[in-house]
Parts: sequence; C-alpha cells; structure tokens
Amino acid sequence: MGNIRLAALAANPRTQVSVFVDADEAVAEATGARYGVPWRQSLADALADFRNTVAVWVATPTPTHTNLIADAAAAGLHVAVEKPVADSLGGVAAAYAAARAARVHLYCAFQRRFDPGYSAVASAVTRGTIGTISSAVGVFRDHPPPPASFFESGGGDLYLDLGVHDVDFLCHTLGEVPVGVVATESQSGPQPPIRQSPAPPADAMADGMPMSSIPGAPGSGGGSAGGATAAADLPATAASAAGETSPRRRPVSANVGSQEGATGVLNLWYPSGVVATLLLSRVSATGYDQRLEVHGSLGSARVDNPTSHGAVLSSAGGSSVAPAPHSFPQRFREAFTAEVEHFADLVLGKVASPIVSEADTAVSLAVALAGGMSAADGGRPVRLAEVWGDAPPQGSRGGKRRRGGSTPAARVPVLFNADDGDPEARLQEAMELADEAVAEALNGLSDVRSARP
Repeated sequence: MGNIRLAALAANPRTQVSVFVDADEAVAEATGARYGVPWRQSLADALADFRNTVAVWVATPTPTHTNLIADAAAAGLHVAVEKPVADSLGGVAAAYAAARAARVHLYCAFQRRFDPGYSAVASAVTRGTIGTISSAVGVFRDHPPPPASFFESGGGDLYLDLGVHDVDFLCHTLGEVPVGVVATESQSGPQPPIRQSPAPPADAMADGMPMSSIPGAPGSGGGSAGGATAAADLPATAASAAGETSPRRRPVSANVGSQEGATGVLNLWYPSGVVATLLLSRVSATGYDQRLEVHGSLGSARVDNPTSHGAVLSSAGGSSVAPAPHSFPQRFREAFTAEVEHFADLVLGKVASPIVSEADTAVSLAVALAGGMSAADGGRPVRLAEVWGDAPPQGSRGGKRRRGGSTPAARVPVLFNADDGDPEARLQEAMELADEAVAEALNGLSDVRSARP
C-alpha cells in the first residue's frame, strides 16, 4: 500500500512528496532514489528536517498507527491512514482525539467509497431505485495471500484485513449499523499452531477487547516508521507488550503461518431487518475476486468482478474471457487515485470533512472485532454491545432513515451523535431499539415458518 500511495501522490499534480520515510534503511534509500525524493528512517526526523510538509500518508503496520497519527497531528499535519485506523476502539478514539486537538483532518482509506461500480450500487440504494432493502451478499477472495510477515506485524485476521471493506461500504450504503454478527471459518490443509498475542495492560481492557493502541500506554503499538510505505521495527513492536499470553481465543485466520487456506463467512443483521452475508477467503485460483449484490423489493444492484481486459475470444470450441485482475492494485487503481484527490481536497480546504468519519471507522472495526470473537467461539452470535464496552465512538452521520425504504427514522437507532449530551444513554437506547427490531423480525420469521405446509 505504501508503494501504491507513493506512486499516486507523485503522479498527482496537486501533491508533491517532500520526504519518504521507512524504518528499513535499504528500502528507504532505494525507494527515495526511485522517485527522486529525500528519505528518512523516522517520522520524527522527517518532520524536523522538512518543516514545509503539510500532510502525511501513513502506510505502516496497524499497531503503529496511533502513535504515528499522534506525532503527525501534534506537528500540525493532516493525516491519511490505511485501514483500520487502529486495532482497538481505544486506539481509534485516541487517534481522532489527537487530530481534533490539533485541528487537523484524519482520513481513513476505504477505497470502495471511490470505486465507480460500488458507487453506482450505493447511489441506486440511496435513491430507492431497488426499493426497500432486504439483503446483501458479498464475496472477497484475496489474491495472492500475504506473506507470514504481514500477520506477524499485526496485519489482522479475515475480518480486520478483508471484511472491514465490505462492512464499511454496507453501513455507508444502508445508513445503519449492524446489531450483531455471526462468523464461522475454516482453514484447508495443515493448520499452524495458534500463537497467542502478548496480553495488553490490565487497565486497558473493555469487555475483553484489547485497547492497547492508546499512545503512551504500556504495550501500545509503536515504531517510528511513517510516510508512504509499510515498515516498522517489527521485533521490537511485537516484544513491547507486557505479560505472557492473552487469554482471549483467536480465530483461525489470525494464526501466524500459512494463510492460503483461510476462509470464513461473516453474517450481519441490522435493526431494520436487513441481513448481509460476506464470504471472506484467502483462496482464489482465478485471481482477485470482489463481488457484491444488494437486493431490494423492486430489484437488485450488484458489482461484478471485472476482467483484466474486455476481449472475448470465440471459436467452435467455445468462448473465453480475460482473467480477473491479479490483485488489488489493478482492481482498484482508479479508486486509489480518487482517494488521493479527496485527501488533497481536505488538505487544501476544498471539502470540510473526510468522507469516512470517526463513527464509520469505529463501526467497521467493531464489526471486525465481533467477527473475530464469534469465529473464535465457534460461531457464537456476538452483539456489538459486547465490543463497544466503555468506548462508544464519537461523531455521526445523523438521524438518517434507512436508505432505499420507508422505515420510519424513529425505528433506526442513532448510535453516535456528537450533539447528544450523554452518549452512553444514547447507546443504551439504540441497543434497546435494535433488540426490539430483531425480536420483531424473528417473530415474523416464526409466523412464516408456522404457516408453511
């Protein structure tokens, strides 16, 4: 991702790369020479030596994000960061708090928001073209699977690494937040032994979920790498947490080792009655595979997986089409370019706020964490209330009614509203409304089943 962002920033006429940062000296020197830009091995050195810099794009391992965001914000720089902002809700809150205190923008990259195909689906749902939404089905088959070093540096399981993309898109498109999730997964072939993570500090836990990314907290992710590539002092980062092992079970897809066979299914249910099923997999013999369909009372809208080119070859023996894109740099090239444009607009004051809000990033992370909990517990249903704990996110998309339908706005929980004086009370009210909606949906399903012959 660092290379993708650096290429896009270098090519954009509105942006100029002032300095490239990577903790690995060889990588920093080679990459700087390739793009003809200065390089440093730490963000602190870069900020000290290049004081005219106005923004930074962080593409480093997730556990390092919060400290780097805090350092950049404290220096008055706007920040773009690869998803997720942090690996805990406490880390997300700390990162946005640092940005607010410094009065700078923090943008979390979710490229589906900028992809033409996904944008067309979102538009169809928002306009009500396909009626009242009832379900969504997504496919995310990664290709090629990342190396073991990606997972050793905190790359995340199927839900944190893959699922958050579709979760963010669906929540953005539907205009509501899931009540809970069920996740199941498996791994073909020999499974490596589970390697448990070091335990976060005892005072940084909420309902069993680690909150160890808060800047300065013992065991928080650190490292000085920043800028436009992914690098950090991985051994030091991994060894910095106190304690022996974490008692919380981890999903199979979080195991360090071979990830080629990891496949999972993430089911989400929403307070309005919408259900969504996401297939997440490291298995794809045919290339990068990204598909999504949203179904409504008047029709459906879907994103098909594109081919690498449009030629179709036909003969007496049959027809053939081009293969799917090799991986994400090819599939989302246009979206990555548009994201850099959006960040430039933020930095230059052309737009008032990032398209992805703090609440958006917290919701997608909470769903991913809930998915990991469910998978680790053998597919146990997990309500998001178990994950929020004492750290409900700030900010809101407002009291929207569910898009594409006629559900009254009062029936859709407004989880996060910065204007509310008591966010905990609003959270409790939202969960009560969600429970009622789910109970009604289940009762209706029971009535339908009992009426069948």
